[in-house]
Amino acid sequence: MQEKDVTLVTGAGQISMATARRLGYGKKIVMGDKNLGNAKAIAEIMNNARRADREPQTKWQMSQSF
Repeated sequence: MQEKDVTLVTGAGQISMATARRLGYGKKIVMGDKNLGNAKAIAEIMNNARRADREPQTKWQMSQSF
């Protein structure tokens, strides 16, 4: 079994998301909130950002992201 460090974040808000992205780089991030919808929304945003970081962008896509 492969070991992986985990970052546990409670309170799915903008500050929590920013903290998780900084401290959770290369780790499994577990997001929790008293409102399941908030946790799912932040998880989706972070998963999409992770995919964007791995996919090469064309010059056109980079100029449209600003």
